Formats: sequence, C-alpha cells, structure tokens
Amino acid sequence: MEYLSEEHDNLLLAKEWLVKVDSDTSTPYLLKFYASTADLKCCIMLTDTRSVWGEDLTFEIVHSKYSDLAFDIRNNTFRWRWETLNVGPKLAPTIISKHLIMPLISMTHLSFFSTEPLGSTSETDLEKSADRLGRIARRTVDTHVKNTLSKPIVATTLRRMGAVLNFVPDPPRIVIDAPTLDLRPPRPPAPLPPASAPPLHRDVSPLLLENSSAKGSQKKATAQRVPSLPPLDSDSVTEEEPSEVDEPAPSSRQSKGAEKRGLQEVQGKSNSPARSTPPRRDIPEPSVPSTSRDSPKRSSPDSSARPSRPKKTKRASKAGSSSDQDSEDEQSNRTAQAKKNARRGVKQPIKRPGRRF
Repeated sequence: MEYLSEEHDNLLLAKEWLVKVDSDTSTPYLLKFYASTADLKCCIMLTDTRSVWGEDLTFEIVHSKYSDLAFDIRNNTFRWRWETLNVGPKLAPTIISKHLIMPLISMTHLSFFSTEPLGSTSETDLEKSADRLGRIARRTVDTHVKNTLSKPIVATTLRRMGAVLNFVPDPPRIVIDAPTLDLRPPRPPAPLPPASAPPLHRDVSPLLLENSSAKGSQKKATAQRVPSLPPLDSDSVTEEEPSEVDEPAPSSRQSKGAEKRGLQEVQGKSNSPARSTPPRRDIPEPSVPSTSRDSPKRSSPDSSARPSRPKKTKRASKAGSSSDQDSEDEQSNRTAQAKKNARRGVKQPIKRPGRRF
C-alpha cells in the first residue's frame, strides 16, 4: 500500500468523476480511478468533498482498525478490500482545486455567459467552447476567477445556493444587475475663518498692589496729621520776633500781627500734602515798611474772611488803649525793629517746610 503521489494525481486528471453513495450514512462519494495493463498500475482517489483518500483501487465502505477509510471493490467473481489513508493537509486542497473547484468555476462561466443554452448545443460546439474557455483560464487564472465570480448574477446565485443547502431561514435574493456604488470620499468641510485672539492682559503683581495700598495709607495718615492752616498774604514772608517791651504801640502791634499771619500762611502752603503742582520760585518784591495806617487796611479783608480776626482786632484795640502810656522812645525802637525784620525776610526763600523762622 502506497500513498497517493503527484504521479498518480497527473494520471487521474484525464479521468471522469464517478459518484457512489454509502447507504448506511447517506453520504455521497466522488471517485476517480486509473488502471493500466502496460505498466501494471492501478490507482483510485475518493472524496466526500471534505476529505480525500487515495490508494491503488476498489468500492464498498467497510470498518477498519488499520486505516482511515476502508472499502471493497468486488463483483460476482472476485472481491477486493482496500485500506486507504488521509492525504496530507497540503496536498488535499491542491487535488480538490485541480479536479473539482476550478473546472466547476469554468463551467459556471460557460453556462451563464454563453449566447446559446447549453442543453440545445451540439457536442462539437460545446467542446469548442469548453476548449477555448479552458485555454483562457489556464493562461490567467486570477483574471478568469475574478471575471466569473465578480458578476452579480453568479455571486448572488452561489450565495443563495449556499444559504439553501445550509438551511438558512431567509435566503438572500438573486440580483442580475447591481447598482453602481458611489465610493467617492466625502467633501471636506469648509475651513472656518481664523478666530481673533483675545487681547493679552498682564497680571498685576501682588507686591505692586501692596506697595500702592501702603503708599495710599501713608498719604492719608500724613494728611490727617498735618492740620490745614489759613492762607497768608504773599507780601509778608517773615515772622516777628518776640517783643522786648510788654505793651507795644497800636500801629506797630497791628503790623506785626499782619506779618505773623502771612508767615503762617506760607508755612501752611508748604506743609500741605494735597498740593500737586510744584511751588513757584518767584522772588517777592521788597516790602515797604508798614505804617500804622497801612496795617489796618491789609488786615481788614482777612478779618472779614476769617471769623477769628475780630478777636485780634479787639486785642489791638485794647493794646491801643494801653499804648498811651508808652514813651516815644519805645515806639521808635519798635518801628526800627519791624523795618529790620521786613528787610531780612526779603532775602529768605518763600517756602521752607517743617521749619520755624
């Protein structure tokens, strides 16, 4: 007993398929055999379209413990029993493809696309058509299989046939002309306009916020500490010195009071924190020594604007009532001292904050 070889396969290519059915299992079997008396060779190939068995000949399926498939070939005069083995997984598909699958594909192409029905065609015309189609399929196998099975009528017929044979409840329908599918890719969406970038804002450092708040609090505290002083006359920039005599003359006392109010007004302007513009550096004109007549005129608008001025006027009047007792020498000394203070005040700057003259 030998294995089926490629030599046996080539010998069986020219043989037709025979069909046998096992009555016990109702399984159909296809077989081919070759016998030659010249070279004393005899071989057989059997398949149930799932497995392939091969050996040198026979047919009746019997049970065997020594082979994959055993069958007997016999007649009235003799009986042969054959023990066959499974063909390997690499050779079996090749045998099935050569002997069954490819011929069936070519016959399907011939039956579906011939101009005349095969049943009414003569044997000679059918042989010519089969030979022509076989030569084309032999040259380009891939193109032949593609052109046959890609037709909608062939593909859908095989699909329905397979569904019916395998008990599919709802077999698909057969389509002769399939609609052309639109396989174009979808159009890309229209590009959106570029969005405008938001303006960039620089975050303020917390240290700067703390410094600004601290400076603001310091300014408020300074403004609360420094009292607001009444404005002074721009002509008087000096301060009177302490009197040497207890009771001065009425005219000299009034002139000294006006000079003192002018000095306080200058100091108030220099110490005020709310002033934002820089001070003017104008040089004041030299003041003319005031007389007893000029001093009351200068003090009159201040006394009308400020409510505290009448008290000083009363003081001056009281001092004037007591000034009759002073001597003329004391009055001359007071007048000379007032002139001296007025001349010295011209040389000094207008504003000297935080300092008393």
